[in-house]
Amino acid sequence: MQKFNECRYQHELQRMDEFKHWLDAGLNGSEPELAFEARDLVQFFTRFNLQIETIREDWNDSQLAKGIWHLYGSGSCYLSEISQLPPCRELDDFFNSVPLLYTNLFEVRCSSFFSHLDRGLEPANPLNGPCFMLWDMDCGIDSFRFTGVPAHVDHCIQLLQRLSISTHPATVESAIHGLGHMIDDFRDRCQPSLERIISRTEVPLELRKYALNAINYCIQ
Repeated sequence: MQKFNECRYQHELQRMDEFKHWLDAGLNGSEPELAFEARDLVQFFTRFNLQIETIREDWNDSQLAKGIWHLYGSGSCYLSEISQLPPCRELDDFFNSVPLLYTNLFEVRCSSFFSHLDRGLEPANPLNGPCFMLWDMDCGIDSFRFTGVPAHVDHCIQLLQRLSISTHPATVESAIHGLGHMIDDFRDRCQPSLERIISRTEVPLELRKYALNAINYCIQ
């Protein structure tokens, strides 16, 4: 039993080292020297989201923004690769962890700025960009809906629905952006969330207009 526990401990240490190697490379906008399988990568993304509250203390906003553009987008194309996995617990864990990227990073650091209008009450924080564009990055999380796998599509829509009820403008704007890109194929599932945003008087008028534009296919 002791030998088994020691092996587990050594394995966990190795996984932590591998994650740190992947994370350091990604946040510096480069490729890791080690190669990882898609099932490894999805677990790294989940750990990144779960630990973002701690990670953000070691990297400034510009570094985090650059890293998220790389990790979540075409700089790495990791999510495009991960989207080819069949439905599995690791993917469930990943999608369940994404809201923490919003609540523990974007909502803490993003400024009062409307990215879709390129103006706001404050200058844009570097993290406003990747927050707004998370659902429109090449090879990004949007890759899951293009697989045509019903479980992957469900994950995307359910996550966007969850984000759309946030009280934080940056999160709501990101959700509108994502729903607007999906409404053409899934109007019956996306439009109700957009209509609820429009009906919420506490949501800034700029975002309620943006949600209406999304319903009418006028999204960017």
